Amino acid sequence: LAILGGCETVLETSSPVEIRAASTNERPDWRPTRHHLAGLDTWVAPEATANRADILEATRSVDDLGRPIVILRFDQPASIRMLDLSTSRPNRPIAVILDGRIIAAPIPTVEVADTLVVGFGDDPEADSNADRLVAAVRTGPGPVSVETVVTQPVEDSVASTP
Repeated sequence: LAILGGCETVLETSSPVEIRAASTNERPDWRPTRHHLAGLDTWVAPEATANRADILEATRSVDDLGRPIVILRFDQPASIRMLDLSTSRPNRPIAVILDGRIIAAPIPTVEVADTLVVGFGDDPEADSNADRLVAAVRTGPGPVSVETVVTQPVEDSVASTP
């Protein structure tokens, strides 16, 4: 059994729920994360496009395959920012961050303005993440949660059984 070390991941958020531009390519000043899209590392923009205060409503539903989704509806200023994000970066991931951790990174194929549909795919934590996202939006403004996760490189090691 080989144990491989990871890279440093630090996500500081100003709100328990944030929406940020994301990329599978390294970008200057963007933060690397442990979230993977198609097996590739995900990088997130340093600033949020929207946060919990900008979200008017979060509704839990299911997609055509019965998997959980959350429909986020934004206020007017955030709708303008989301439209700008989706038109300036078409077919690129948008990170949905909950308590400092990416829980989904949908890749919209159409312009996003006042509504973003957040799918969780086949993630084993999909139901839990959908419920937590809706609950976080519905709780309204409150104490800010910041999560800092640091993993240190670990030497390769082998576990053997006698």
